[in-house]
Amino acid sequence: MAFRFEFDRANKILLMRVEGRLTDESLAEVYRTGLEHWAATDAHASIWDFSFVTEFAVSAEFIHELANQDPAVTDLAKRPRFIVAPTTVGFGPSRMFQIVGEPKRPLLKVVRTLDEALAELGVQSPHFDPYRVTVRSVDVRHLHELRIAGEVAIWTFVNPSTAYLL
Repeated sequence: MAFRFEFDRANKILLMRVEGRLTDESLAEVYRTGLEHWAATDAHASIWDFSFVTEFAVSAEFIHELANQDPAVTDLAKRPRFIVAPTTVGFGPSRMFQIVGEPKRPLLKVVRTLDEALAELGVQSPHFDPYRVTVRSVDVRHLHELRIAGEVAIWTFVNPSTAYLL
């Protein structure tokens, strides 16, 4: 499983794309990381795109557990969230998360396409760029890779304190 974040600065939309096999463990990591990026960007909306997930191996128990957690982001009544789930096997678990978590996430919607989510937001020409990460405590001049949750993340360096996740 791999995931990456993109951000539309003009519309303040955080887009997360997930690829491969999705499990309880990988979904927990994606969720935790997504919350961190949501808070860091102060995004007005987020879209989780499961279009390239090849297998949904997520248990119903874990979906319930995740949906019942208090969201870490405040002002949810003003910040819409979307899950893009084009396949039936992805749409079912996504709708379960939406239904169980509706009291805590009233603006969460599950849609079939990214275009549908953007239309709901009223965005016609989004411009998503790779999410920029600022590294403050690492001398990146000598760093070629980072390990995040056991995965290797390749970085491109702009200057000694700023890196882009590829």
